[in-house]
Amino acid sequence: MAENQQKQQNNNEKKKFSIENIKKIDLKKIIKFFTLIWGLVLIILMTITNIGIDKNFVFLTWLSNSLIIFGIIVFGLLMGETSGNDKQMSKPDGLYQQWLKKYNDYNDSISEKLIYFNQFYSWLLPKEIYAKKIDYLIMMGVDSAKAEKIVKYCTLSDLEEMKDHVFAVKDNDGKIITLIRKLEPYEVDPVTDVLNGYIKLNAANANYFLTAFADAKLNDRIVEEGKSLNKSRKVSRNANRAFKLTTSLGISLIWGLLTVQEFISGDDTQAWVNLTSRITALCTSFFSGWLSSIVDIKYRARILENKYKILEYFNNCLTNKIFIPKQDEELAKEEYKEYLKKEEEAKKKVIIPELVDESKNEAQNGSKKGEIAIL
Repeated sequence: MAENQQKQQNNNEKKKFSIENIKKIDLKKIIKFFTLIWGLVLIILMTITNIGIDKNFVFLTWLSNSLIIFGIIVFGLLMGETSGNDKQMSKPDGLYQQWLKKYNDYNDSISEKLIYFNQFYSWLLPKEIYAKKIDYLIMMGVDSAKAEKIVKYCTLSDLEEMKDHVFAVKDNDGKIITLIRKLEPYEVDPVTDVLNGYIKLNAANANYFLTAFADAKLNDRIVEEGKSLNKSRKVSRNANRAFKLTTSLGISLIWGLLTVQEFISGDDTQAWVNLTSRITALCTSFFSGWLSSIVDIKYRARILENKYKILEYFNNCLTNKIFIPKQDEELAKEEYKEYLKKEEEAKKKVIIPELVDESKNEAQNGSKKGEIAIL
């Protein structure tokens, strides 16, 4: 009995050891090694069979061979991508699973606070656009202090004055708050862009950050990074596909032109060449799809990382009272005050027509008639 238990334990240890060894295998290195070996086999085969351009060119034969190879390449590419995605996304210690677990755990830990996330996001966006405008001006060569003053105090109506002389920012009582140096010629265009409202946030909506698998419609700001990464992932995948399919089409057309020369004749040899070319097309396209799936998974992991950072920032702001959520009644009062302010401004802009005193007009008309009569 003890011997059986010992044997079973040894078998279990061997299984664990073999599984751990399999996990340690570097698939990238295996793929590269296999590709190198297959390339060498292909070169040897092409040399032995004396492959060259078919002198008896038949268009339909060439086209059918090319299309078969191209179809195999498309199949291999898609299978490589799907197989690679399944493998990378289900890998327990992989980058994607690490960030997925980290995001879900953090989301669960602050679930009671997420009721305030929409309010926080509305609070955050104006600050982000404010910072983005300043960053843009600094990037275009405007001094940082000057850039901050322009974004904080100036409107498009102030632009002409800022071009001509030092601009004085005044409060409602006419008291000077601060002074802004005259704009240099190279500063005019970027300042115009900012004051015209051309600098905007391309941010996702708030719900995008609340679930791991929410998608964004499609940058440097943190609220923009999620959409940017999502777009980059799709563009990268489509660009990889387009490049590989275009390259593969060219290769398949060339393969279709090749045939066995007189050094070794016979339909059997041509069949072997066709088999080799098609296996090569399948293997290379499969590996290519697999490698592109790795890039795709990295983007997916970065998207989860970005969502995690946003939730972490939300929790820090809430905990440290940088952001203080308001009750519905307070928000309603603020909205009502804003409404009254707009109504007051609208009334000021209304032009009231001047009332004409008819008695004065009649008197003036009478005096004019008297003057005409005297004349």
